[in-house]
Amino acid sequence: MKFEILKPQDYKKTHWSGGTTTELYIYPKSSNLQNLDFQFRISTATVETESSTFTIFPGVSRIILPLLGEMTLIHDNENPVYLKSFAQDSFSGSSITKCFGKVTDFNLMTRGNAKGTIKMIELQPGEHHTVRTKNTVIYCFSGEIKIENQYLNTHETLVLNSVIEQPYDLEAISKSMLIQVELKF
Repeated sequence: MKFEILKPQDYKKTHWSGGTTTELYIYPKSSNLQNLDFQFRISTATVETESSTFTIFPGVSRIILPLLGEMTLIHDNENPVYLKSFAQDSFSGSSITKCFGKVTDFNLMTRGNAKGTIKMIELQPGEHHTVRTKNTVIYCFSGEIKIENQYLNTHETLVLNSVIEQPYDLEAISKSMLIQVELKF
């Protein structure tokens, strides 16, 4: 299979001290967050309290960005990092991280040799975006995208898992906001 589209009913939802987290994709699929045996994990979370402390994940690198709302992060009592929607912050999962602000955020966690980047892509109806990598996960935050003869809709996740690198053409059917995660491992 060249790609798969995951739908909200495929996601794993759990609670944490500040709200809920929704695991969109974890690799390898047999791994889980509690065992810290994954190479990468992609999720969204809701922060439902005005202030919270993130769970500590030793050996994990994190990138976080607010999707809805704004947040202030303080890592290990250092200077605050203020994030508006779609602004990113990278930090160690070993840090004691305090969060201020009620938000919905997007998270990438990587371990070991795995590294990742996050790119926001906004498309108007009829616009195309070509993905040229084999290890890419795209979360459709809003809109509808056509890939080959299938559709990626709001809150669905596209996992491009080809063995070889090849281009994929994404066509926006409606105004769309995508979050593209490129991974190397």
